[in-house]
Amino acid sequence: MVPVAIAECSDIGPAAKMVYIVVANDIRKNKTSQLGHRVIADVTCCGVNTVTRALAKIEALGFLRVKHGLNGRKNTYRLGKLPVPKMGTPQNGDTPKWGRNRPQNGGATVPKMGTKYREEKRRVSKDTPPKKKRTPEEAAKYRALKDAVAAEFYPSGVPRSEGPAFGKIVADYVSVGATPAEIQLRVKRYREGWPSAACTARALVKHWDQFSEDVSKRATDPSRVRAKAGAADKYEVHRP
Repeated sequence: MVPVAIAECSDIGPAAKMVYIVVANDIRKNKTSQLGHRVIADVTCCGVNTVTRALAKIEALGFLRVKHGLNGRKNTYRLGKLPVPKMGTPQNGDTPKWGRNRPQNGGATVPKMGTKYREEKRRVSKDTPPKKKRTPEEAAKYRALKDAVAAEFYPSGVPRSEGPAFGKIVADYVSVGATPAEIQLRVKRYREGWPSAACTARALVKHWDQFSEDVSKRATDPSRVRAKAGAADKYEVHRP
C-alpha cells in the first residue's frame, strides 16, 4: 500500500516513489532494509544511477533514515517521518470516509451522477412499470406449462445456452392460452399436417392458431406450397 503522503508528494518523481515502495516493503518485513542499489534497480526496472539519486532525494526529505555503511558495507534503511497528507487521510491503513473533493477539504461537492449508461438505465427503470407478480395459481400453471414444453421438445433437458430463449418461448405459450394437453394435441396435428417441416417449440407457438382445427382441416404444409398458375409468365425464358 502506498502512503498518501508519498502519492501526493510533488517533490519526488514516479521512479523515486517506486524506490520508496520497494525499500519500505522490505523494512516492514525485516524492521530494517539493506537492499543494494542494483537489487532495487532490478525490482523497479530503473537504472542504478536513478536509484542512487532517488534514495538521496528521499533521504533529504526525511522519508527514510539511512545509516551509511563504511568500508564497503551496505547501507541500512529505516522508515522516516512522513508529512501530514493534504486530504487528511489516516496513515494506519484505515479507509477514509470522505475524499479530497468534499467542501470541508476545500473542494467542490461531488455531484451524485453516474455514467451515461447508468443514467440511461436509471431513467428506463423509472419509466418502466414494475413487473406484476404471479399469483400462486398462475405460478403453478406456468410451471406445468414449462414442464410440458420441456418434455415435448427437449426430452434430454433444456441446454444451458437456450435457457433465456426457452423462458421467452414459454411466455409465448402463456400469452396464447396454451395448456399441456393442448400442446400435445397441436404437436400431433402439426406433425401430421406438415410432415416435412420440423416441429419445434418456437415453430408451434408461431403457427398456434393454424392448428386449432381437426387434422382433416389441417393447414397447408409450407414446404409444399406451389406457385399460382401463370405467376412466371412475365419472365422471358432463353433457350440455347
